[in-house]
Amino acid sequence: MGYGNRPPFSLFLPVLTLPVSIPPGYTLTKLGKSMMSIDFIGPKYLKGSDDRINFLSCKYIRPQKQGLVTRIEGQTTEETIAALKEIWRTHPIPEVLKIDNDSAFGANLPHVRHLGKLTFFLLNLGVYPLYIAPRSPWNNGQVEGFNSVFSKKFWNKLQFSDEQEIDVKIKDFNVAYEKYSQLVSNNPELKEKDIKYIDDFK
Repeated sequence: MGYGNRPPFSLFLPVLTLPVSIPPGYTLTKLGKSMMSIDFIGPKYLKGSDDRINFLSCKYIRPQKQGLVTRIEGQTTEETIAALKEIWRTHPIPEVLKIDNDSAFGANLPHVRHLGKLTFFLLNLGVYPLYIAPRSPWNNGQVEGFNSVFSKKFWNKLQFSDEQEIDVKIKDFNVAYEKYSQLVSNNPELKEKDIKYIDDFK
């Protein structure tokens, strides 16, 4: 995969180190002009089946408050990257990606100086990965709250005959949540120069 005229990968390494001094009143949640948070949902099961069904949950925090859920084949790094590529074809790439502390997301790696595939992928897009502390889901409250909406309004409310039906109905859920998020979003829109999509890096 090519990423256009991007600087050498080594130049991105400093983004992993947060400043020693943070201005008063400035929190990690306020980093960047745009921020998204991701998390896994599942495994879930259809009635009478032992097959695992997993989802990737994506919640924009800033500037819009849109939420998206997509079904994935497993809670793996490869599935996460593939899902993000597809989402970022039509939705803006965030400046900061807030990430749950999961090994598939590149957390808890055996070697301290080793960068996981997801981190490498994000840095080459110019995205700042922001990993939350272990065992502290409240630090990822925006996506956790969205996950609860997904469970109540989608998974626990509707019935599905197979995975294909899930894929069809989940699109309706995403559209409905987008309409809702447009009503509650009060953040200023990004300037055109700050909006990028995955195809911009080909």
